[in-house]
Amino acid sequence: MYVISNIDGMASRRYRKIPIVHFRPTPSIVIKWIVKFVSEKKVRYVYDLGCGDGRILSEIARKCNVRCVGYEIRLWLAKEAYSRVKRCKVEDKVLIVYGDMLYADISKADVIILYLSRTVNNVLAEKVCKEVCKKLYLITVDFPIDMWKPKVIKEFETPLGKHTVYVYIYKPSKSKV
Repeated sequence: MYVISNIDGMASRRYRKIPIVHFRPTPSIVIKWIVKFVSEKKVRYVYDLGCGDGRILSEIARKCNVRCVGYEIRLWLAKEAYSRVKRCKVEDKVLIVYGDMLYADISKADVIILYLSRTVNNVLAEKVCKEVCKKLYLITVDFPIDMWKPKVIKEFETPLGKHTVYVYIYKPSKSKV
């Protein structure tokens, strides 16, 4: 399913406090590792904030049988992500939202995937701390979260250079639960 959120991408750009990052396709070897990681966990909902062309969510939905939600602020990429979801025949498992991830309801997420920038990752880590009331795996590609210590760091060599995946486990304080 493809929706235009209540706060659509164009309107929210005027009020953004963080930059919109350039789209970089995630290397296939990194996607395979993320899919394997998710398949080994007992999760129901995977969110990709800044989902780009939707390749990660489509693969996770195909191989892990979980519900996926992707947010993308660029209309052309949201359309591309939805086209990929349809081609992979996982429309019943994946929702692509054309909208600003800063306004996403992430409370259901068991896994959140980010391939953005260090600045944006740090802002979204604060969002997780404010809005998530359960254990969560947060996976970032190439850009760590400054104030969190990763539980897993995995490096990959690709023809276009080195890529690093960081996996964080967020556990809310007892006062939030």
